Amino acid sequence: MMVRIVGGGTPGGNGGADGDALCRIKVLKAGSYKLQGLDLIGEVKVDFATAAIGGKVHVDVFGKSYTVEVPPMTRAGKILRLLGKGLRHAVNHDTGDLRLRVVIDLPKGRLSEAQKQVLKSMFADGMSLHD
Repeated sequence: MMVRIVGGGTPGGNGGADGDALCRIKVLKAGSYKLQGLDLIGEVKVDFATAAIGGKVHVDVFGKSYTVEVPPMTRAGKILRLLGKGLRHAVNHDTGDLRLRVVIDLPKGRLSEAQKQVLKSMFADGMSLHD
């Protein structure tokens, strides 16, 4: 994107008007966040237990740390929104939101037989992960 600043360039010759300054602006993707309007869009990893019973997770965004409340039975893909934590408009001071898509972070490796039994017993009453 090019921005023209009228009169912001070098002085004109022989007493002429100042020239215009042309600035090229390139917005880069910042880490794992995207910009949509003033909203910052990213992901937050939530472990299985926190997704199931609810809790808090911490997320760092450009050097600031935020605590995000995860409601019980949060599914992968749910958007958690922190109002007013996005970008701030330089002129009118509107502020966007921070929107985080939940990614369920399962443990690496294998479950023990005891862990499998606990999970099976949790869902034995007809509760389904696919409702």
